[in-house]
Amino acid sequence: MKSLIKNNMNLKNAAKDLYVHRNTIVFRLNKIKELLNIDPIHNDTDRILLRLLYFYIKTVE
Repeated sequence: MKSLIKNNMNLKNAAKDLYVHRNTIVFRLNKIKELLNIDPIHNDTDRILLRLLYFYIKTVE
C-alpha cells in the first residue's frame, strides 16, 4: 500500500520500488479490492480513502 501511495497509484513504479513483478502488485491490489470493497486505481474517492486508511494505520503503529 505504501509503495502505491508513494508512486501515486502507478503500478509499474510501485513494482519497481518493491522489486516484484507488476502482476504481483495487481494481485495485491485485487486483494485490497476484495477485502475493502474499494477500487483506488479507478475511483478518486476510493484513492483518498486508501490514503487515509494508510496514514491512520501508520499513526496507530
